[in-house]
Amino acid sequence: MNLHPTIVNITIFVLAAGILLELLYFFTKNLQFKKYGGILMIAGAVFAAFSVFSGLRAFSIVEIPREALPTVETHRVSGLITLALIAVAMVLRFAAGRIRTLEKPLRWLYAAMLIAIAAMLFRTGSIGGDMAYKYQLRHDEPAKTPAQKPGFDE
Repeated sequence: MNLHPTIVNITIFVLAAGILLELLYFFTKNLQFKKYGGILMIAGAVFAAFSVFSGLRAFSIVEIPREALPTVETHRVSGLITLALIAVAMVLRFAAGRIRTLEKPLRWLYAAMLIAIAAMLFRTGSIGGDMAYKYQLRHDEPAKTPAQKPGFDE
């Protein structure tokens, strides 16, 4: 069974909440935001690793139509980039408090990374959602013919 669609939704929620709390801390300096934002970001990083692993595994489980392969590849690369950004952001988050001389620049860089992660999360999720809709890729069912989006040009 392909768990990727389930795991990825949890990942998106946890990371979105973590990013929101971390950015709130950045602007308010409320330590509760920092504490819970950090917990959610660590959990999100773990979930992101599982999401990428399950997505790579899904490639061998789910029957993928030939015309979907470029989209699947774009989604895969986007997921790997997102995971790399999360890993770098986690290093920055914990380095910022340890290296006092670079603390302020690292915090700004971390905030910028959080925004980049949110953008990549949106991009990767959008590609995955479009892929699931257009090519009817599901958990462990064979793919169906591409669906047509409803439109007015019919």
